[in-house]
Amino acid sequence: MEKFWKYFKLIVLVWGFVCLGIVLLIVATILLQNVSNKHEEKQAEQVDTSFKKTAGEVKLKVATAPDDPGRSFVTISKNEKTLVASYELPAKQFDLGWFEVNDARVYPMGGGSYRIILSSDESESDHDYSHKYIWQFTLGKEMNFDRMIDLSNAQMIPGDESLLIGHRAITLPSFGDEAYRELDAPVVVKVGNPLCMSTMLSQRNVGLMKKYYDAMIRQRIDMLTKNEDAELKKTYQRRLKEFEEATSSDTACG
Repeated sequence: MEKFWKYFKLIVLVWGFVCLGIVLLIVATILLQNVSNKHEEKQAEQVDTSFKKTAGEVKLKVATAPDDPGRSFVTISKNEKTLVASYELPAKQFDLGWFEVNDARVYPMGGGSYRIILSSDESESDHDYSHKYIWQFTLGKEMNFDRMIDLSNAQMIPGDESLLIGHRAITLPSFGDEAYRELDAPVVVKVGNPLCMSTMLSQRNVGLMKKYYDAMIRQRIDMLTKNEDAELKKTYQRRLKEFEEATSSDTACG
């Protein structure tokens, strides 16, 4: 009888370990499944969301920095040979927030050089209208930035995908007692080679607009000269050039 109980206790103990092992195995399986699911979800989140465009033998890719949506990088290759690797769009020069490139045009210019036009839209906006940023670059031995047109309320003209109407947005940064200003000049933009822009205002209205805003921008430039803020002064000089282009009676291309 004593041996029976001895064996019985042993059997119960062994069965207990077996049951515990089964329970631990089930728990481990569930945990591994959860980890696997989370890994798959993370991989799904990391799916390549970059913009890609193929134009003949040329392949273009625009990728956004995963830790900074305001930074975008262009890579261009031809016949699997890299022409440009991770060229950063000069968004900081214009104090841009988040934007997403959604169209690209590649124009051969001879001698192995190309004209690159990128179109992008503002990703997040705290105002009632959105901005479209149109970039132009020239690719020769290296990538060179030509210009960027910032359009608010951009609309495509029916029947011609290369024509856009909107307001040329020109931002004037704040400094001292001078408040931030955004000037809007109605323009027509032709997205082609090269990128062109012309005013929609009559000569009389262009004159009135220039009379006020041109003087205001130049006054701020003079104030910055006295304050010796060289970098901000350069920004304002670029804005003055942009304003002159947006209100010129001639079509501004290039």
